Amino acid sequence: MEIMETKQCTKCSMHMPATTEFFPRQYDGLFAWCKECKREWQNVYNKTDAARASQKKYDKTDKGKRTNNKG
Repeated sequence: MEIMETKQCTKCSMHMPATTEFFPRQYDGLFAWCKECKREWQNVYNKTDAARASQKKYDKTDKGKRTNNKG
């Protein structure tokens, strides 16, 4: 019998299997928040002035211009 490693979301405190099915990838492994918590936070953040300012700044870069011109 195989024992599955679990991980606790630091936002909602739920224990889930430590896989990309439940936790988004991060450069050094898995993100600390589960996908559901990260999605909720991202939806709230995207509506803030800080997010709009950040997107506007990115859109002015060469990479942002290339990304936004893909139609």
